[in-house]
Amino acid sequence: MVRNEYLSATNLICLFKDKGTADVIVDGEKKRELTAGRGFGETSLLYNKKSTKTIVAKPHSGFWRINRKKYRESLSKQILTEYDIKLEFVQKADIFGKGFSIASQ
Repeated sequence: MVRNEYLSATNLICLFKDKGTADVIVDGEKKRELTAGRGFGETSLLYNKKSTKTIVAKPHSGFWRINRKKYRESLSKQILTEYDIKLEFVQKADIFGKGFSIASQ
């Protein structure tokens, strides 16, 4: 649990807000507030870039974190699952006529 500590996204760890609140600081200015269910650092994880954001957690705040490799694996699985669902829908749709198929990868 993080309490009243500064967290930096420069270590390429994505933190998802679990409970409490935290401020997002960029160039010394508060840009927004994180609330339960929100996160930051996704762009850094995807593109292997350091972030300029600093997160200031308020009392009784909690976070989950994930490293770059696991984040990319999870995102890939989610994209493939969504692709399969959409492909199944299109293949069942009658609007394309009988015999329509999409070559899967």
